[in-house]
Amino acid sequence: MFNDLVIIVVGSRKWRRPDRVHWILDSYMPRVVVETNAPGAALHARQWLARHGLPSRSYTADWKFHGKLATQKRDDRMLEEWHRYHNVRVCAFPLKGDAETWYCMEAAVSLGVNVENYGEGV
Repeated sequence: MFNDLVIIVVGSRKWRRPDRVHWILDSYMPRVVVETNAPGAALHARQWLARHGLPSRSYTADWKFHGKLATQKRDDRMLEEWHRYHNVRVCAFPLKGDAETWYCMEAAVSLGVNVENYGEGV
């Protein structure tokens, strides 16, 4: 279905380095970027997509339905939909102590998805 490189961007909601997210995406120039529709790293990915005129494939956490498990459920759904493609990789931007991003990274690895960690202080 997707022959172009697919990048899944995950990261801290407090990620304040748009330049790092943009630089990584520039280095790959993917045609498809999947992100978590959150502030921080995902927001910077959406800004990169807008600059390049590419659509965003966003996954939103349903806090009302899932409560505290909303981000894990969102990440599981996102990874389940994308892990089967051979050309998918996760570019992660965690901050120290960011359990949600680390959860997604570990879940991706368990599904056989290549995860690249571009976090700070890690």
